[in-house]
Amino acid sequence: MSPALLSVCCLTRGPSRRVALQLGLLREAAAEIVVAVDDRVEEARLGPLADVADELVLYPYEDPVDRPVGWVHSLCTRDWILWLDDDEVVSQALVEGLEALLAARDVTHYWLPRRWL
Repeated sequence: MSPALLSVCCLTRGPSRRVALQLGLLREAAAEIVVAVDDRVEEARLGPLADVADELVLYPYEDPVDRPVGWVHSLCTRDWILWLDDDEVVSQALVEGLEALLAARDVTHYWLPRRWL
């Protein structure tokens, strides 16, 4: 059986450089990175996200803020989806543990703790 692959996805309005750096922490573990950007962001500011994302799409913002989550999930094509909010940074422990999490065939979901500072 081939190893499970990971899609990382994020919905953002920026700042693009910071979000790209956060997503870049997962570049080696992710088979794809999908980023949906609020279309009010100036196109000139998308460069950092375009550099890290395999799929970069714009969406028209409307409340509630999580309205496009299902649509963004539908753009992901791999076995697992790791959703990151644009203000979240993954720990080194999570990055190092992803291979083992993806290898497990007896689970369908993981609950990953979050800590706010």
